[in-house]
Amino acid sequence: MRSRLETVNVGLAREICSLSFPDARQRTLSILERTAELLSNQIEKLLPDGQNISTPEVSQSQIDTLDRQYFDLEKAGELTASQAAFAAARFLSAVRLYQIASGPFDLCEAAYEALTVGDQTAQSIAS
Repeated sequence: MRSRLETVNVGLAREICSLSFPDARQRTLSILERTAELLSNQIEKLLPDGQNISTPEVSQSQIDTLDRQYFDLEKAGELTASQAAFAAARFLSAVRLYQIASGPFDLCEAAYEALTVGDQTAQSIAS
């Protein structure tokens, strides 16, 4: 099965798949950390108290809520708030995929979600 990451960054997908699982997890974590840095204080507001990227406390319901907010805000014409909700949903989805990853494919999916936070963010992280 082909990961979504291969559609935007073949080199990164190949890199993650060629690494040992612990090294691939570390590489993916570095992408998540760089995304978190770019989103700075927005991330702190999204994660439950005392949680960070490595802790398994991001729930699918949190992601679903942000996705609904994104669509509702977009329909209402509130583009800035809509973009923020989209970025938050994609980042939390990346964190969740990272947390539950059982192989390189899952890690590629986590990296893909992190890179879709925005075109400029993706270009900055991938370089």
